Amino acid sequence: MQRRAFIRALLIGGGAALWTSCTSGAPPLITATASSTRPATPTRQATPASRLRRSPTPHPSPSPTVDVSAGVRAARRWFPVGQVIGTLPINRRIGGQPVGEGLVAEVEGRERVVAVTLNGEWTANVPRPAPSSADLPSEQLEQAQRELAAQGYGIDLRLEVAPSGEPVGVPETGGTLRRDPWGNLHELPVPADARPLVRWMGRDWVGGYARGDEWTPDLPTFIEGNEPQFAGTIMFTADDCHNPEETREFLTIVEEMGIPITLYPVTPNLWLYPDIWPEVLQAGHEIGYHTTLHSHGDWSQAYLEEDFTATEQVIHEVTGNMAYHIRTVRPPFGLYDYGGWQPWVESKGLTTAMWDRSVGWDAWERTILSYLEEYHSLILLAHPDPDDLAWLEQCRGFLEGLKGEYTYKTVSEALLSGSRPVPVEGIPAGWVG
Repeated sequence: MQRRAFIRALLIGGGAALWTSCTSGAPPLITATASSTRPATPTRQATPASRLRRSPTPHPSPSPTVDVSAGVRAARRWFPVGQVIGTLPINRRIGGQPVGEGLVAEVEGRERVVAVTLNGEWTANVPRPAPSSADLPSEQLEQAQRELAAQGYGIDLRLEVAPSGEPVGVPETGGTLRRDPWGNLHELPVPADARPLVRWMGRDWVGGYARGDEWTPDLPTFIEGNEPQFAGTIMFTADDCHNPEETREFLTIVEEMGIPITLYPVTPNLWLYPDIWPEVLQAGHEIGYHTTLHSHGDWSQAYLEEDFTATEQVIHEVTGNMAYHIRTVRPPFGLYDYGGWQPWVESKGLTTAMWDRSVGWDAWERTILSYLEEYHSLILLAHPDPDDLAWLEQCRGFLEGLKGEYTYKTVSEALLSGSRPVPVEGIPAGWVG
């Protein structure tokens, strides 16, 4: 909030008149379809985690010679435009068209480039249909544009129809986009031997890479913690969180050690102990999905979708953080191959996070060191209960000593390592800074 106030102070100090547009009657960024359940876009600003910081936002400047009213009108059809902040020079060509300036306004509590000038005229900054997309029904095309715009894409993403008949998004500049749990946008780099391609996976648009006819998501949908991409990283996780006092004690110890953790509480423990969870997010820890019933695999994809959405809503309610976005999930008892769990995960572009060593079972100093010597990374599982708390106290020195060679990260932070924070939504990270 201080950063946004500073930007506005600059604008006001320069004599710029700030615009305010009414959001009443504005269409939602995401609308439901008969084939899936799509939760509503958050309406309040997220509290960013201290370990997943955004790059400083370039200061939009007032442009007295530019009439932005046409840009506001063009953007209102697609976004609930809030206060206009200013304009940013872009001066790039996309698809052969010169893009001059971007109009920055508040949308759902974030700075967003809501419109750009193409050949001197304002147009809404939403993905552009390619000629092949004319084969799609207009309602389906507009739905795709809205959903992709809500994910942070603008005119630099071209909507096409693949040979299979499915709509795909082709980023023409930059890479694909993902949100961290706190709602901040990140741009994923594109491998040298691939091209970025965004696909509809059944419940969400998911960024990925195409190599010939092969497509893979930009973030893995299943990890155990020993993958080469995590070399030098330890991810400490805690499941269930049944007892509030023991959970608080667990959090106190890891925070004294300076270790961020990823918690997978059973959903009822979120609403039963609401005072804990705002502090969890403010401290930079992550909350993942672990189901409501913690059953033995007797779930379905329909149940998981409904339960996941309800859990995310509970997190919003108990933390007051309406922009929080669950990024990683963990099946009860590790039963990822039951009840359609993994197909459901893939349909949403989530990540199933398993574990390598479990406190009370196979996590002792010598077994952890042996595992790290072989794989160079680790997901460690614990539970905030008396036995694991005793282990944690006993192993304080050992865990802190590992910092000399390894970095502790939340699971999402480890997944997004190497990405670039997007300073202003709607334009690639490499365009500003």
